[in-house]
Amino acid sequence: YMYWSMKQQLVHHTITGCNMNSGDLLASGTISGKTPDSYGSMLELSWKGTKEITLLDGQKRRFLKDGDEVILSGYCQGDGYLVGFGTCTGKLDQFIKVYNYLYSKSISNKRWAVDQIAVWETRCFPALPVAVDATVVLVRAIIQDMLFEVEKTFCLEGDIQMLYSMALIRFVNVIVEQHKNVNFGRGASFLALQVKLLFVNQYSFYN
Repeated sequence: YMYWSMKQQLVHHTITGCNMNSGDLLASGTISGKTPDSYGSMLELSWKGTKEITLLDGQKRRFLKDGDEVILSGYCQGDGYLVGFGTCTGKLDQFIKVYNYLYSKSISNKRWAVDQIAVWETRCFPALPVAVDATVVLVRAIIQDMLFEVEKTFCLEGDIQMLYSMALIRFVNVIVEQHKNVNFGRGASFLALQVKLLFVNQYSFYN
C-alpha cells in the first residue's frame, strides 16, 4: 500500500503544471485502502490479475476487454458528510480503433496504430499477442511502401523489397514459433509444410 503525506500529494499534483487552489480535493491515486471493499482500480480488484472478479452479469474476469463499459463512482466519508465526484462512465474501444487504423488507407492512421502498438510492446514485455506482432511487422513495411509511392526519392525500390522480405520472415517466424511444440521439438520445416510458409521464408532469405 502507498500512502502519501499532504506535501507529497501536493508535489505529485503540481509537478506537471497542474494548478492548485485553496480548498481543492487531493486524491491519493489508485491505491485506495487496506480492505477489499475500498479497492478502486482494476489492478487492485484483480490483484494484478491473480484474482477473478465477478461482474454484475455473473461473468468472472481478471481483465478488461474492448467493448466493456466501465462505471466509476466513489466518495470519502467524514463525520456527518460525504465528498465524492459522482459517476464517471466510459467504454473501452482502443483495440478496435487500432485494428481499424491498421487497415486504413491513410498513412497517418497506419502510423498512429503502429505507434500505439509500440506502446503496447513496452507494456506487454516480453511479447505481444502473436496476431498483433505478426500483423504490425507487415504494416510497417506497407507504410514505407506507401511513402515510396508518394515520393520516389524517399528510399530505393530495392530497400522496399528488402523491408517486405524481412517483414515476411518475421511474420513466418512469429507464427511458427507460436505453434512450435517444445516438448517434441517440432521445427519450422515440419510446421510450415502444411501452409507452405517455409517456401515463403526461404524465398525471402535468398531472393
